[in-house]
Amino acid sequence: DDDWFRVFLFTGDTLVVNLWFNHAFGDVDVRLFAPGNSISPVASGLTVTSNEGITHYINQMGYWQLRVSMASFDDSVPGNSYDLDVWDF
Repeated sequence: DDDWFRVFLFTGDTLVVNLWFNHAFGDVDVRLFAPGNSISPVASGLTVTSNEGITHYINQMGYWQLRVSMASFDDSVPGNSYDLDVWDF
């Protein structure tokens, strides 16, 4: 199952997201969605190595959403643990 997180951000903020995990146990990705949009991400961390990151300038005040999920090609892997750091500057 995907994990969703929500954070309130102001216009002009910079959001920094770090996702820490061991790729040997499955590839985990992170996507950022603007307020009112949970379909098309505005930024993504989709590498095929351990750890992902996003740095994004916030252009709209509101609740932004993060989705953490297993990569689509890793359907045979039941899941992976991760640590998530979210910073707002």
